[in-house]
Amino acid sequence: MKTPFRPAQVRPLAFSAYLAVSFVACSSDHGEEGLDGGSSSGGDEAGAGGGMVSGGSTSETADTGGADPGSGGANIGTGGTLGTGGTPGGDMGTGGDEATGGEAGTGGDAGTGGSVGNGSQLVGWAATPACGPNGTTGGEGGEEVTVSSGSELRDALASSGPKIIHVSGDIDSWGSLDGVQDKTVIGGSGGVHIHGGVRMNGANNVIFKNLIFDGESSGDTFELSSGSSCIWFHHCDFRDGGDGNLDIVRGSDLITVSWSKFYYTSGHGHMLSNLCGNSNDRSEDEGKINLTFHHNWWGAGVRSRMPRVRYGKVHVFNNYYHYTPVDGDGGHVSTVAAGQHSKLVVENNYFEGSKGPIIFQSDEGTAEVVHNGNEFDGTDGSPVSRGESFEPPYEYEGILESAIDARASVIAGAGVQ
Repeated sequence: MKTPFRPAQVRPLAFSAYLAVSFVACSSDHGEEGLDGGSSSGGDEAGAGGGMVSGGSTSETADTGGADPGSGGANIGTGGTLGTGGTPGGDMGTGGDEATGGEAGTGGDAGTGGSVGNGSQLVGWAATPACGPNGTTGGEGGEEVTVSSGSELRDALASSGPKIIHVSGDIDSWGSLDGVQDKTVIGGSGGVHIHGGVRMNGANNVIFKNLIFDGESSGDTFELSSGSSCIWFHHCDFRDGGDGNLDIVRGSDLITVSWSKFYYTSGHGHMLSNLCGNSNDRSEDEGKINLTFHHNWWGAGVRSRMPRVRYGKVHVFNNYYHYTPVDGDGGHVSTVAAGQHSKLVVENNYFEGSKGPIIFQSDEGTAEVVHNGNEFDGTDGSPVSRGESFEPPYEYEGILESAIDARASVIAGAGVQ
């Protein structure tokens, strides 16, 4: 059963500030409307690729006070099914059977059957039948290999047939790759760094888990482009891009981003996050850019685009927004932005101190936004709404939390594990 929409709520709350960790970037679109300064008019077409930096080490995420959004949460479960009574925010199980009541799994808070808090269940556009009868499956059933360098990862991704690729230790970027199919890429405990921006064109059926994508301030941290489809990012960190952290552009479609973090550790002039659809003129994107963002944390230094959408149907639920400044950043100007011909459903998110929490941006009256169940705690600006938007064509009621519960779950469980 799909969750019915509820009337929009604006309930200011008084919560203490938590640390928001820094944000990553992908290689599109330099110079949108004065760096996304509200809903002004102007272009923001993505660039053709942006720089890819490989090699070099990075500093650890800078603390700015409060909880550390770079290190929270437990290990990702490897097989647990979602319990029917688990506590949101609990530790992820490692393979238990589905619970039949009470706490999930074998008992305790969200035990061995998984939890809403940082569960391994795929939900959203990447889970729809358009990605196959079981949704996006990545390298399921394929050979398992371990790689320890960027070149080895590149070769494994480019190889034929399904593969589950384990990444051992921090590695350099693979650069840009075309046509990757049927792969799952998993970082080890605590996550592994991939240093330098990466790009994938025309990828299909790919899963990324437990990886820290570090753009090292050159181009986008991760750009998903050129008709890529059926992609799932889960428990990843995207940080320190020179433009954006994770951009999804040029007809890419059917993508879920869950339990991940977007942040910056140091400042520059273009600290953006998620550009989804890169030009008002790309009418061929109509019917594409269908995305789900749930249980993510947008944190330190992120200026705007959380996400900023054109053309797509984008479902944004149970996310936590809390900008905190980092040295040299340009400040926070807006949060979720609906652009040309976009349809957004924004529900049960927690906006803490956000500016322009939900805005129209250069949409020429074509965007539709429905929002409900959100909490606006110390925000600046009223959320916009218009039209009927769309009804998400997948089940998600089983993991949908209140905005307040989602805040706690995301702080406890988002990012690498």
